[in-house]
Amino acid sequence: MKLVTAAQMRELDRAAIVGRGIPGLDLMERAGAAVARCAAAMIREGRLRPRVLLCAGKGNNGGDAFVAARRLRAEGIAVRMLLFAHRGDIARDAIENLRRYEAEGGETTSVETPAELAAFREDAASYGLAVDGILGTGAAGEVSGQAAAAIGFIRELRSPVLAIDVPSGLDATTGAVRGIAVRAAATVAMGLPKTGMVSGDGPAHCGRIRVADIGLPPDLVEAVEGAGDLVVEADLQSLFPPRPRLAHKGDFGHVLVVAGSPGMTGAACLAASAALRSGAGLVTVAAARSLNPVLAAKLTEAMTLPLPETREGALGGEAGEEILRAADRFDAAVIGPGLGRRPETVAMVRALIAALRVPTVVDADGLYALAGDPSILKGAQAPLVLTPHPGEMARLAGGDAAGVLRDRRGAAEGFARLHGAVVVLKGMQTLVVSPGGGVSINASGNPGMATAGSGDVLSGVIASFLGQQMDQRDAARAAVFVHGDAGDRAAMRLGERGMTASDIVERLPAAVEALVRGDW
Repeated sequence: MKLVTAAQMRELDRAAIVGRGIPGLDLMERAGAAVARCAAAMIREGRLRPRVLLCAGKGNNGGDAFVAARRLRAEGIAVRMLLFAHRGDIARDAIENLRRYEAEGGETTSVETPAELAAFREDAASYGLAVDGILGTGAAGEVSGQAAAAIGFIRELRSPVLAIDVPSGLDATTGAVRGIAVRAAATVAMGLPKTGMVSGDGPAHCGRIRVADIGLPPDLVEAVEGAGDLVVEADLQSLFPPRPRLAHKGDFGHVLVVAGSPGMTGAACLAASAALRSGAGLVTVAAARSLNPVLAAKLTEAMTLPLPETREGALGGEAGEEILRAADRFDAAVIGPGLGRRPETVAMVRALIAALRVPTVVDADGLYALAGDPSILKGAQAPLVLTPHPGEMARLAGGDAAGVLRDRRGAAEGFARLHGAVVVLKGMQTLVVSPGGGVSINASGNPGMATAGSGDVLSGVIASFLGQQMDQRDAARAAVFVHGDAGDRAAMRLGERGMTASDIVERLPAAVEALVRGDW
């Protein structure tokens, strides 16, 4: 979905209201309804206390909060509305929605002085979720006065915060913090996501980004020149058509996982389990023969292909030849998780990448085998997806991790274009870069996913989607989103500190099913 600046979004709103005659109240109703849906989902998925504290300012974001409060009350969720503005200063459509909220029995507490704010602090701890509707995309300059006090109050809350359109205090175009800004667990972007959400301090303040359809005419949206692409649910749903009732397991792809070595069988198991849990019909793990008892015990649903090994338990040329003899059985492959870095294994990986014809994901030790001389990628016969973290990207490109982090987009674009592979540069807001140009940014996921094995899970999901006949770009975009969404579901239930890669795998089916159902 297109990323736009605050000015572009204002022009879109103006064109819809003035040029097309769409009432601003209709847009606000849709926006507030989306906030209410997201709030209810956060309460349900996070098992939060069903009490919502809404903080409203004088602008249209406040109006969205009034609509959300009215709709949450209608669903039986307790709400408390704090108004950080004089009623006479409230925007026209917003004041109408405040009247509607109060006409249906909603109560509003005006907060105009520090003493009034201090009196409410103790009660604030009883709410499971807070909603930030103080400032919107049109705010400019350093935040001060009542708005700054409101943001400071929201920042002190221990409950998660849902921001309306953009966290208050964050510049919607640049992502700069204008003095003080709300740190949200999630943000509902209205109409289109804003460039500031993926720039500057935006990623650290927006949390999970949801995009609400507020009824903008599609032709107006199409005419806007976006500043990038954010991966969102609405763009992915068509990739997951209903499964035919007469389907069999062979219809959903057979994934080959070339992974694992002594002491690293977990990587192979995670990649294989992730492929199965994200929809692959069949999975076979190719690993050293001595590891087969471990893999067979840990992987009930996956098959194994025991391979000849060296005295050290590593895979080499003989194993590679056996893989190639069996290659026609598979629809997609993963090479690398926990595979090891011995010279004979490196040579085998390079031979496989040159000879395999099925779409292939190269990860972890597979990427290590390419470092220093990635030129073999140009002669590969198979469509490739590479999944480096910044350190691996630096080794592939012959630079350093600090340089990659300074220009993640440039590093990934240059490598993808030069070597003809889709590059998934992992990290906060993972990038998916295509060889012919085009960069997609993923905003699902959380810091709890910085845990051992998380990357192995992602490689398995990408391979699963490749095996289900998605092309490289679509498979990578869908996989990074689903992987992040599963991680968000794990964090919501378990917290970020103790979650593991297996917790992500366990929630992959729910993340995929949410896309299939359009449950967002």
